[in-house]
Amino acid sequence: MISSLNKLLELDSLLLEHVVYFERISILDHLLPWINCLAQGGLIWLLLMLYLAAFHSLKGRKIFFLGSISMLLAFAFSQGLNYLVHRPRPFNAISDVLPLANLLADKPAGYSFPSQQTALAFAAVTVLLSNCEKKIYKIFVFLLAALIGYSRVYAGLCYPLDVLGSAVLGSLCARYVMAKMSRIRRRTRKKRTYIVRKSNRQKLTEYN
Repeated sequence: MISSLNKLLELDSLLLEHVVYFERISILDHLLPWINCLAQGGLIWLLLMLYLAAFHSLKGRKIFFLGSISMLLAFAFSQGLNYLVHRPRPFNAISDVLPLANLLADKPAGYSFPSQQTALAFAAVTVLLSNCEKKIYKIFVFLLAALIGYSRVYAGLCYPLDVLGSAVLGSLCARYVMAKMSRIRRRTRKKRTYIVRKSNRQKLTEYN
């Protein structure tokens, strides 16, 4: 079990080194600080969902509500796991990665797993994918979330498996919130229907 885990972590490190040393894209080097800025605290997703809430009536407000709660839950789990797992960031564990992390004005504190920006991104994206109808929007938000996750590995801030695990974490948080809210809505609808029927029966009794 421990041997398998060590091999998995070794593979994770090899994947990171491949991306960091051999997959350099000059335009991404320039875009990285902007991507990091927009990803901080899920800012880009909050702005996007706020726009939908302001200009897309009821459905937009539903997306904003579910997305905000999902991101809050993902943030809470990310904070807890970050201090439980204590996996050092690549730029702290591998000296050659440090110059790549310096592409960012402010290197993040904390640990590599989970990637908070990735968890927040996929929490928001899971809600958006479940509630948006246009395919082009779904493709855009998914690619944006994937780019944010990839940028964490590209800058040497997180290991690939940390990003993958964070995407799963964010998605699970969103699915839990949507399922919970759906059950609450069903119970509320049933209760409302019961009250209306009871009121109608009373009115019919009084009329007779």
